[in-house]
Amino acid sequence: ALKNKQFKGTFNAVAPEPCRMSEFSKILAESLKRPNIFPVPAFILNFLLGDSSKLVLEGQKVKSIKLTNNFYKFKYPLLESAIYSVTKK
Repeated sequence: ALKNKQFKGTFNAVAPEPCRMSEFSKILAESLKRPNIFPVPAFILNFLLGDSSKLVLEGQKVKSIKLTNNFYKFKYPLLESAIYSVTKK
């Protein structure tokens, strides 16, 4: 995007396929060969993160539409392939 003049403005640099935190933690645990036993209780996140806990608990529906509309190709478009590319090195 820095080298291509077609890319103008602000872009959401997020993966093209959104996922829930439960899916993310499951795939991460599998890739690290660790158990994914239980979620962190909301009150702990509220205590640790304050108002920012809403980002984790409720999520945000952010999409990378401008990137894909400008023909950007993600190297790892799926969560599983992205996590495994980092954890298997």
